[in-house]
Formats: sequence, structure tokens, C-alpha cells
Amino acid sequence: MADRRSKAAKTGDQRSGQRYTLLLRAGKLVLEAGEYLCLVRDVSDRGLKVRLFHPLAIDPVCELELGNGERLTIERAWQQGEQAGFRFIQAPIDIHTLIDESGPFPKRHLRLRLDPPLPLLVAAQGLSEAGVLCDISQHGGAVAIERRLPIHAQVRIHAPRLPELHARVRWRRGGMHGLVFQQGFRLDELAELAWRLQKPREASAIEPKTERALTND
Repeated sequence: MADRRSKAAKTGDQRSGQRYTLLLRAGKLVLEAGEYLCLVRDVSDRGLKVRLFHPLAIDPVCELELGNGERLTIERAWQQGEQAGFRFIQAPIDIHTLIDESGPFPKRHLRLRLDPPLPLLVAAQGLSEAGVLCDISQHGGAVAIERRLPIHAQVRIHAPRLPELHARVRWRRGGMHGLVFQQGFRLDELAELAWRLQKPREASAIEPKTERALTND
């Protein structure tokens, strides 16, 4: 079995450049319909494969954002349900930079920007106020309200399509408040939540294509 895998890997290298396997590497697809989490799996200097957490119609050309904030423009080569393959528009890329997620910015949890922002109620210091959720990550989010809350203030978030969230204020800029959740989301929980909030087209809207080598088209 090991010999067959080795031969297959060598054949793939000769055909399309060296390919690596990335397990459970989180990424973010930036589409016209919104921003959605995915797992980056196989990658070479010319393309990659991702797994989604839900049905999703992926644009022919979109962007992939990594944990260090770097964005790569990618072209959809094929999609089969929650699996999809892409080519890099600017190929070949520096494969080691992608794998290490090295760059000018520190690695952080991926934030999903909500456009339009989600209306909600923010309860803090005995008062409730209408506001909007502008972005969300596994461990926090940014809300905009008119009132300026103190740093470290405890808040509760209420919205029809969100579970009740308990958080504290970590930073503020004018009416924008950065929150840290008392209990965060698992990656798959946040991915499914983002899908529900943004109401994208499902993957069935795309005609399935047979998986092909990502780098040999």
C-alpha cells in the first residue's frame, strides 16, 4: 500500500507539481453572496481542494482568505457537493508560505463579515439597545450601537437567528464594540451559522463536474 501511494505521489508530482495534504486547515471563501468557512485539504503550487460544511454554490472566481489575512484569487475547477477544487489565478504560488501561513500579519481566528449587518439587541448595564452585528468569529464579534459601553462590560446579545450570546467588551471605536464571547463556537458550528445568516444559493445550483487534477488543465 505504501509503495502504491509513493508511486501515485510521484506520478502526481511529475504531472502537476508537488502536492501536500493539509488536514483541518481553516480558510474563508469570499463570495458575492458572503463569506463562508471551509477546510483546505490538498494543495499544490497551482491549485487546491477544499471541503465545505454545508451546501453552497461557489462563484466561478472568488477569493480564499487564510488565518494570516492573506487573500488568494482562485478559479473554481470543479465542485461535487461539499467538495471543490480550484486553480490559483496567480500561479504558481509560494507553496511554503501558504502552508506555514507566514506573512506580515499574525495568525488569528477567521472573521466573517456580515453584509448587510445582522440587526440585534444588546443588553448591558440594565438597558437594552438596538444595534447590528458587523462580523463574527469563533470567539468574538463586532457590534455597532449608539451608546459607548465601558471596556470589560458584560453584555448579552439577542437576535432571531442567533443563540443568546454572553460576552464582554474588549475594545471600542466610537459606537463599534469588539466582543469576546464567554462560550465560543466550534468551527463547524460557526460555518453552519454563517450559512444560515447569509442565505446563499445551495450547491445544487451548480452543474456537477468530474474532479480533475487541479494543476493540469
